[in-house]
Amino acid sequence: MRFGKSLLLAFLCAMIPVLELRAAVFIPWAQMLAAGTAPTAANLLLIYVVTVLGNLLPVPFILLFIPKILSFLDRFRPFRPIVAWLRKKAEKHSGQVLRGAFIGLFTFVF
Repeated sequence: MRFGKSLLLAFLCAMIPVLELRAAVFIPWAQMLAAGTAPTAANLLLIYVVTVLGNLLPVPFILLFIPKILSFLDRFRPFRPIVAWLRKKAEKHSGQVLRGAFIGLFTFVF
């Protein structure tokens, strides 16, 4: 498998919650070793950057659509306790998130 294809596979695997970076980083690395190519520092850095970007890509979509998904699920009786638990948990921890928002924004902007 070519290095570009293994990077794409690592990018996609980094989005899967069970695998994430733990497994996705090793896919291109193992492909290079199987092909007899020694992984260089530049290749390993590229693999790391691609997998981190793949891991971060779903986050804005999750944050954008989770209220709509929870409202939809709240219509169905079997999901109401789960939705209520998730909303209660989110409200409980919202203070911590809001306190850290300035620091997080400062970190990403500067």
